[in-house]
Amino acid sequence: MKKPGFTLIELIIVVSIIVLLGLIFTDILVQTLRGQNKVRILNQVKQNGQVVMEKLSTSIRQGGEVKCVGDLEDDSDTIDDTITMFKPSGYSPNQGTYIRFRLIRPVANTTNGYLTEEYFTDKEQSSQGFTDSQLCIKRVDLGFKSYLTDLDTIKGVSVDHYSTDEASFSPLFKKIEKKGYNDAITVTFRLFPGVKVGAGAYEADVKEGGIPVFTTTVQLRRSW
Repeated sequence: MKKPGFTLIELIIVVSIIVLLGLIFTDILVQTLRGQNKVRILNQVKQNGQVVMEKLSTSIRQGGEVKCVGDLEDDSDTIDDTITMFKPSGYSPNQGTYIRFRLIRPVANTTNGYLTEEYFTDKEQSSQGFTDSQLCIKRVDLGFKSYLTDLDTIKGVSVDHYSTDEASFSPLFKKIEKKGYNDAITVTFRLFPGVKVGAGAYEADVKEGGIPVFTTTVQLRRSW
């Protein structure tokens, strides 16, 4: 009389089925986690972008006269990524406060791209001997500077131009003049997670939802 049990072939079949089910469940778990990570990254980038855009819009709207829109002369590109404005104070049109916004582009795996906001007076400007137009091409800091984005290469975000193809770069700042209306400034930029998150990880998680691009047009409060 034979004792009940499993043959070797039956055991192999059972083990194979268990392994197959394990692989299927593992894949489902990985896809679920990737989906959650994608949503988390997109939300982080969108929230940061909205905050930056609100700051830029408010400051530019009340910034005064546009003195220059230009590009750093030591950049490798030729895209307008700097704007300088001037608001007179007192009785002299030449005395007052400058505000300058500037994009410093990212360096892969090293530093995030970031936006700066800088305030300085007419005296600090004249001490360097710069003309108004040079304020948009000289990298020299002239006053109090703050960063509009988080520079952390993992937890922060990285700012760059709208297009990755230099031949089709959109300017970060563009001045619009229309007769009979106050000047307006169009701002366009895109955001990525910090550079040390890895381009591969970002593309894998986010590209299906579209790379976030932020753009707005701000009309100056008055002509100066």
